[in-house]
Amino acid sequence: MHCLPGYQEFVTGMTLINFAKDKIRRLAVERGIEIIAEAVKRLRETFKEAHSEIPWAKIIAQRNIIAHEYDKVQVEKIWLVATESIPILLKAIESFIPEEYRSQM
Repeated sequence: MHCLPGYQEFVTGMTLINFAKDKIRRLAVERGIEIIAEAVKRLRETFKEAHSEIPWAKIIAQRNIIAHEYDKVQVEKIWLVATESIPILLKAIESFIPEEYRSQM
């Protein structure tokens, strides 16, 4: 999950309109979302069940759209994931990360 914080440099100071026009930033953020969701897919089911407050299935579904249905990717949804959902996810998983790895977040 070390890629989570790095995505913020691509959205900080941006507006949705600017983000929509910047293909490089959009693609970078989309790739970050793919990586996050791929990591989620690899988590043990027992772990996901123990932390059911996190929308694991939605995270994976977003990845599937980006990876396989890229013609259906909506910039507005990517923007919301990047600016709202990922910060919430970071906060939620912080307690799961051992202290020695938190500096990498």
